[in-house]
Amino acid sequence: MFQSGTVLRHSFWTAVVSAWLCVDTSSASAAAAHTTKAACEADPGWTWLSSASPISRKTSAPSLVAASVMGAEGFSRVPPALPAMWESSLLTKCSDNSSAGNFWFDRCSPDGMVNTINREFRQNWHVNTYISDDWEQLNAIQYMISVLRYFGSPSVVPIYGRGDHFLTAESICVKFKPDGRTLSSFDVSTFHDAVISTDGAGNRTKESSSFSGREFRNDFYEILSNIGPGCPGPCPDPYYNKYILMNDPPEGAALLTSPVNRELEFVRFPGIVPTGEMTAARATQDVRRSLHEAGFLADPGVVSRLDQGMALPAYAVTMLGRKGARTESFIVPIRSDRGGVSLFVRMSGEDGAIEQIVTLDTPFTYQPVSSQQALTLGLPLIRSGERLGEGHLVWDATLSQPDVRHPHQPFFEFPVQDSVGRAMEGIWVAMHTGRVIGRGPLRVPSVRP
Repeated sequence: MFQSGTVLRHSFWTAVVSAWLCVDTSSASAAAAHTTKAACEADPGWTWLSSASPISRKTSAPSLVAASVMGAEGFSRVPPALPAMWESSLLTKCSDNSSAGNFWFDRCSPDGMVNTINREFRQNWHVNTYISDDWEQLNAIQYMISVLRYFGSPSVVPIYGRGDHFLTAESICVKFKPDGRTLSSFDVSTFHDAVISTDGAGNRTKESSSFSGREFRNDFYEILSNIGPGCPGPCPDPYYNKYILMNDPPEGAALLTSPVNRELEFVRFPGIVPTGEMTAARATQDVRRSLHEAGFLADPGVVSRLDQGMALPAYAVTMLGRKGARTESFIVPIRSDRGGVSLFVRMSGEDGAIEQIVTLDTPFTYQPVSSQQALTLGLPLIRSGERLGEGHLVWDATLSQPDVRHPHQPFFEFPVQDSVGRAMEGIWVAMHTGRVIGRGPLRVPSVRP
């Protein structure tokens, strides 16, 4: 059963130290071990695909600018020379190169951005659009893999259906059929996040995410349903309600792309307990085991964060996707020995499978407010005759404020109850900053079991 609850406090640490330090990683029965080039290619039939050049993490507002710059950097074997104040400079040029009257943030649209990148860095970027069905999503994903395989071109993609949240693909582990061209399985991928987000102290963070093929397809890569302030829903923008993919394929690239496989397997990482038996305590205790089963202990960057850190108490979050999907997850912060959190691990609330890991360039200041503190902060928003019910942590893909931008940055939702206990609205308080987000229709009407 998914365990309800608020943020567990640090007094819990002692109970998990021995289990944390004594994980047996020798029993690699179900380990995927595809999270590094060496590990991926050591498994017969699997291929590691990566950008032509390393990518240095960048963020900007809007994120489309930094994601495109990271893409240009990953494709070029000589890092492009960035102008001074590159964020504002390239944003201005993107707006100038975009069609008039577009609905995008700061009037910088994908076509305006590729025009800017091509002029500034002498590359050949294109925007590809795909209609909103499963077959076209498969086309887009397999084309993303093909241009990375044959040309070393990263792809720039929006996630959560939002025009203000772009990532840049750096590496993917895949398996091909015996013909050497047709994709068979999509295992794990790593993307650099270009969006500006903030930690508990208001500092800007830079982070990368790794997730399974299943998670990328089902939870991250969605059709654009919120392009910008002028188009939060249906509008005549040519990108609305489509899958978007930006990359740099040379002329004639389509001739080399892999045949589309309707039966492409999108791998899900293995669970660690029977379905329905996961708890917050188990997540904290067994996070290292789950990372091992998913193959992440083959990644030196992950191992160093684990070895030099400590798992803090997991917190339970109800995840709300743009497609209306509701899932339950546990988030386990890994505290760095330098202070702050260097790694966030998101695990399935059902069986503890890894859903996402987030690595940070610098430790994330981790000073979460408790449920009681959040309730006190939200009290000024209640009216006469109302009271607040029990708070639960929620993450909603439709919110885009910097302190609730990512799944590891949830908010407390407190049902606003009338005199007979009915609740139609909620009050929201950000977990990491204590900021009162506001009041509105209840996002999670029913209480967790």
